[in-house]
Amino acid sequence: MNHDNVTKRLRAVAGHIRKGSVIADIGTDHGAIPIFAVKHNAAASAVAADVNEGPLAAARANIIEEGLENRIQVRSGNGLHALHKEDDVDTIVISGMGGILISTILEEGSMLLSGVEHLILQPNVGAGEIRRWLRANGWKLESEEIIEENTRIYEILTAVPGEPDIPYSDAPFVQETELLFGPFLMKEHNDTFIKKWTREKEEWERVLRQLKKAEQPEQVEDKKQELRRKIRMAEEVLPHETS
Repeated sequence: MNHDNVTKRLRAVAGHIRKGSVIADIGTDHGAIPIFAVKHNAAASAVAADVNEGPLAAARANIIEEGLENRIQVRSGNGLHALHKEDDVDTIVISGMGGILISTILEEGSMLLSGVEHLILQPNVGAGEIRRWLRANGWKLESEEIIEENTRIYEILTAVPGEPDIPYSDAPFVQETELLFGPFLMKEHNDTFIKKWTREKEEWERVLRQLKKAEQPEQVEDKKQELRRKIRMAEEVLPHETS
């Protein structure tokens, strides 16, 4: 099997690994990121961790096939609890999950983040949840990337310890907008960003129209207010012609 043939998404995630890092890939699945990163000397070594034995067995077989078993350890465990202090991991990679789950993994393993210098996080949805967790827990958002692969759009966030307020505005409404849309992505404002949030805004508007038809509208008023708030933010962020 050609383990260099990783997806655009996983290649983009691996592209944020600093040369010489010791990485832990949490929820490694078949071990694609550790194999690619170690094989191409982006990472010095790696721990490939997963809670499920099936993916771990596949990862183990792939690592042996590449002759990397001396540089990549396969580890069974729940989230960051799969790691040992002596692993000396300095970079945590978590990709392909929802933002709430990634935030939960970080929260439940927060005591194990001592010594970690770099987080690389790629949620399938809910990047705003991760930004909120990072800011509340002393991690500075360092960079953001947005990519499209097979019609799906993904955000990749990286963070380092300290100064969590730096990327964000002091103005509350602007800050809320930045937490949802991403302060760096808002500045870059590329075509993929516009495409993603135009889609999201259209979906929010569709749901809002449905909620307005509810037989007991008072029961969905909070949801309607939340949707209106997000739509207003999107109208501020998107070009006027797409509003």
